Amino acid sequence: MLDLNWTNLRPLPRSVAPFRGETTASYLRRLAAANQSDEKSLLAYITGIPRVTLPFAADRLAVVAGRDEWALRLAIPDLGLGRNRGPGNPRAYSRRKDDGLACRLCAAAKGIAEPVRCWKQPEDVICLRHGRWIGNGSTADSDQPDLRFQPDILQAHRRHLRLVRRHGRDAVAVGYAFAEYICRRWVGERSYNEGFRQRMEIFDGADWSVHHTAPLLAAAIYPQVVALTRLLASPFWQAQAQPGNSLGQQRFANEVSRTVAPGYRWPQPPRSGDPLCHWIMDRRPHDPPLLSYRKWPSASWLAAEQSERDAALSDATSTSRSRELSASLLWDAPGFSTQSGAA
Repeated sequence: MLDLNWTNLRPLPRSVAPFRGETTASYLRRLAAANQSDEKSLLAYITGIPRVTLPFAADRLAVVAGRDEWALRLAIPDLGLGRNRGPGNPRAYSRRKDDGLACRLCAAAKGIAEPVRCWKQPEDVICLRHGRWIGNGSTADSDQPDLRFQPDILQAHRRHLRLVRRHGRDAVAVGYAFAEYICRRWVGERSYNEGFRQRMEIFDGADWSVHHTAPLLAAAIYPQVVALTRLLASPFWQAQAQPGNSLGQQRFANEVSRTVAPGYRWPQPPRSGDPLCHWIMDRRPHDPPLLSYRKWPSASWLAAEQSERDAALSDATSTSRSRELSASLLWDAPGFSTQSGAA
């Protein structure tokens, strides 16, 4: 193990090139591993504090890494928080961004074998260059499903990007968060999930089985989520679905049936547990706005929605059916596995 308790900073024996968009924590982890050290010791050597604090000392990191300071600032967004800005106008880190695993094939092309975490915008869920899912559910280097035989998922990503350009990132992120929640509920209750099941068969065969946190599930529901996001993020369709606008609500539901969930019925039965019905009838203002698709809506809407769902469950015709619905996102093959390791 390296002796990092030196009086003056010196470059480490092995230098590591940063990956574009990489987080400071990820770069430090790779730099420490390349020099057979641990991250806390390296941090203490650079800053005197065994944890990442922002703004990070980019100038001291550059000396230890043996890299140009501004090259590091350009590659690592959160290093742009320093007071002094140099040539090239390095991108400033924004807390509106989330972080996640970079495409492992992109990293491999740069000679990087270990996982790399990068700052991502909410819509950064697919690597179009390699056709890999890098979004929700990807928690390990191998959890990046191949999408080359899933053209509807790739097309949905292009539509997602167009929505961001049309409505803005914040509005689309909020719509996406609600849409993903609604679509996961539908899938868990085996409603409006024909497209999802077809995509899962392409991924894993007719006897597919997947845990509700697996990236395969997130990828398979993605086209439906984007289709619903188009409506939830659109000012026009939001106006159509306003409470009290019965004609507009019918028009909205018809569009849902045409583009999102074939066969979707309106009006829903009294005390319906349908999540989209609840959004139409009782949605609340989003304050503060959700800025990442990974962050589920946590406002009072969810508590009210859960109460509505509990009431619907209490009216179920049998106790066994109630238990089945309350399981929400877990059902047996072909379907969801109750084993956390299933994918």
